[in-house]
Amino acid sequence: MENKDFNFEEIKKRLENYEEAPNPQIWKKIEKQMRPNNLLLKTSIAISTLLLVAFAGVLIFTPTQTPETKQIAKQTKTTKNISMKKENISMKKENISMKKNLETKNTISPITIQTPKEETIEKQEVKIIEEKQEKVEEIKQKTEIKQEKQTTIIEEEIVEQKHSEKVPENNDNITRTQLIIPNAFTPTSGDNNSIFKPAFTELKDYKMNIYSSNGTLVFTSDNIEQGWDGNYKGNPQPMAVYVYFVKFTNLRGENIQQKGELMLIR
Repeated sequence: MENKDFNFEEIKKRLENYEEAPNPQIWKKIEKQMRPNNLLLKTSIAISTLLLVAFAGVLIFTPTQTPETKQIAKQTKTTKNISMKKENISMKKENISMKKNLETKNTISPITIQTPKEETIEKQEVKIIEEKQEKVEEIKQKTEIKQEKQTTIIEEEIVEQKHSEKVPENNDNITRTQLIIPNAFTPTSGDNNSIFKPAFTELKDYKMNIYSSNGTLVFTSDNIEQGWDGNYKGNPQPMAVYVYFVKFTNLRGENIQQKGELMLIR
């Protein structure tokens, strides 16, 4: 059954501003129970925030290295190491060169060690050598002059013999015992004295052999009109003294030998 006198709306309006204060002891108990939990929470929150901040800082400040950057870093390190090694080597070389220079400065050269006596001795030796060279040159000049004089004298003698044509003892060809033979000739002169042969005379038999100083036969002939031109096997022989041997038979039939020396002049 409903009570018509009970008004629910009025009761609601009355209770809207109603406040009831709780017991203060109850609040104290609640605070005691909540205090330790609040400290743990605060400390855990602070630690977690610090960790998060540190991690974020690491992520922000540490640059991300790609493989290319790593290679560049390695190359820079290697180049730095190489440059350092080169600098060390150059420094070592400089130190070695400085040591050598100091050693050379400290060591005394042989020129500085020389005493004035030694210098005078060296000068005297140099003068002696120069004087010897001058003497050798003078001797060479004198020998050349002597050779020229000898050649001119020999040529003059040959010419005189040809003009005079002195016959030893007997002028008769029948009783001839010696031939007129020159003692020198010049193959390169281009005149009558360029061929070595005796003066012509009538003979029954004739043979001439010419030998060098070492005994080699350089010329032979059985014709008195054929002489030696100073060559052997097509090669001109050097200026030297040669020996000739002549065998001939005069018109009387006497066998005669004649020998002598001749000078080949070039």
